[in-house]
Amino acid sequence: MSRTEPTSGQIAIAALLAGGVAGIVAGIPQVAMAGCLFIILGGFGAGFLLQKRIKGGITVGEGILVGAIAGVVASLAVFVMSRLVFAGAFESMRAQALERVQNLPESSRQMGQRIADLMTGPIGVVGNAIGAALISLLGGLIAALIWRAPKQGVQ
Repeated sequence: MSRTEPTSGQIAIAALLAGGVAGIVAGIPQVAMAGCLFIILGGFGAGFLLQKRIKGGITVGEGILVGAIAGVVASLAVFVMSRLVFAGAFESMRAQALERVQNLPESSRQMGQRIADLMTGPIGVVGNAIGAALISLLGGLIAALIWRAPKQGVQ
């Protein structure tokens, strides 16, 4: 059985579908604490979808690539969910966190506020995308190891 190389379109579709679903689920405030698990599952799902679209399994590199792309898609979906759909819930969580730190020294509260502002700005968005890509590629790697393409010349 000969192996079919995945096209960039097949990789993109798998990453968009799995990463989008993972990001939507991870962006729900009630499950946000388990967000990393859903991001890994998004990478795994992308690897699964890719291997279903091609003949002969996927390579480790393809699994890592589709998983990383799915992670970036997931982080963008989480960003949209947190800013548009659940903005009130996330703002409430932030207000509660600020209330809990009232007993800390003023310098510690100010530092926490600066970190929170930094993480919700452009640097935080890019950092989250990089972090999600790194986490999600683990799922893609696991998928590639499960649905591994046979090595060239080995039957």
